[in-house]
Amino acid sequence: MKAHIELPQAFGATTDRDVLQAYSADPLHVAMPDAVVRPKNVEEVSRILAYCNEKRIPVTACGNQTSLTAAAITDQGILMSSERLDASWRIEEDTQMPGRWLAFVGVAANLAAFQDDLAAQGFFYPPDPTSRAEVMVGATVATNASGEDSFKYGSTRRWVRGLQYVRADGEVRNVMRDAKQVANGSKNSCGLPIRDSEVDLLIGSEGTLGILTQVIVEVLPKVPDYVSMLVFLNSEQSVLSAVQQIVAEAGPELRCCEYMDNAALDILREHADDFSCPDETNAVLYLKAEFEGDSSLVVESWYTRFESLFSKMGTPHLADAIQVFEDPPGQRRLREWRHLVPATINERAARFRDFGGGKVSSDWYVPVDQIAEMMAEVRRDQGSSKWIVFGHIGNGHPHFNFIAEDLRQYQHDRMLLFKHCEAAVRRGGGVSAEHGIGKKKAKLLETQYSASEVQEMLAVKKSFDPNRILAPGNIFAAHLWHR
Repeated sequence: MKAHIELPQAFGATTDRDVLQAYSADPLHVAMPDAVVRPKNVEEVSRILAYCNEKRIPVTACGNQTSLTAAAITDQGILMSSERLDASWRIEEDTQMPGRWLAFVGVAANLAAFQDDLAAQGFFYPPDPTSRAEVMVGATVATNASGEDSFKYGSTRRWVRGLQYVRADGEVRNVMRDAKQVANGSKNSCGLPIRDSEVDLLIGSEGTLGILTQVIVEVLPKVPDYVSMLVFLNSEQSVLSAVQQIVAEAGPELRCCEYMDNAALDILREHADDFSCPDETNAVLYLKAEFEGDSSLVVESWYTRFESLFSKMGTPHLADAIQVFEDPPGQRRLREWRHLVPATINERAARFRDFGGGKVSSDWYVPVDQIAEMMAEVRRDQGSSKWIVFGHIGNGHPHFNFIAEDLRQYQHDRMLLFKHCEAAVRRGGGVSAEHGIGKKKAKLLETQYSASEVQEMLAVKKSFDPNRILAPGNIFAAHLWHR
């Protein structure tokens, strides 16, 4: 531990090198903290923050460190893990809005376990990030996570009614939004919503305004039935044409509209058990459609739609290649295939970290009517580089993944990322739809927002954390404080 950081023994801080090493990395980045604390309840969080605020000791919060932006690691001061905080949950009918239901959830609750338990009781909580089996509920709120079902259900913000958090000075606050207010579920995880409620300010704030200890989310009183489909196409251009029509005609049944390019399909061809696709396939759409009653009606409707679409494209035979997954085991297998793509990318990228390389991934988004031109612009920069593209095409939010083998290539790919983010903003979109900007992408704050908006966000940060101890480097790059 650095000499200027001293913590009371009662805080249970550890400086053991092996322990610090275990908390020093997310999937893409490394940073060694000076100490790790693992409080067991809100009172301990409060005492630790009050002390650190008085002593000007930096504190960065983390969950299971699945962040891709270095938001949950630090080389400044203390890393505060949420793993020992409350992981329980309970469901209550909303007293302000009878017939609606709320779940009171400890921040350390595992998202998948929470959702699966709710489903067993007949309730449904929609946010569905790919890493749901690894992430804590509190972390999904701190980053405003979304996931594959965001086409219909939006981001986490849409479902958060209230929360408990601890401010930098140790004050414990409980805040709720008006029950009649429907939160904005649009995908934007960059910066602070400066004109919204206190609840909204904390959602997606990446630990910069306070430490979350409990969240209150709205849950639906019925688990919707759905079918999943893989629709194979012969080119990315065909996908983009199809998506424009799908989104224009989409009814409330369409839950998910995702894309995988040929490089992503190569991962499935190589690693996914039981996966198969037509030889001529170069792209695939992954769709979910909800239904009530007879699933055959929604399946027939989508078959008819794609038969017409493929006929216009001159590939009518591809309608016969559509794969439908109606049973839970098949749908789980499809989710595993989908998760295999980013997991494999991260694994490949990690091999080059010691050479200054690694993964550079986009999180930009544009209005869906701009996605074809945006992707054409991005593809023009690809040249001979091998990029892997997948993600939320129906939201105008595909992920471009660059795997750099050395520092020179990493810097080049980062340059392209920033260039493409600027293009997304020009087209009416933004730089981060769901992953946040953390430390590695903090400079993108000024790409999306004007100087005056950034100053307003800084003012909010200063009002919540005047001594700037919380999550240094997250969202706000160091140079902003010297203007």
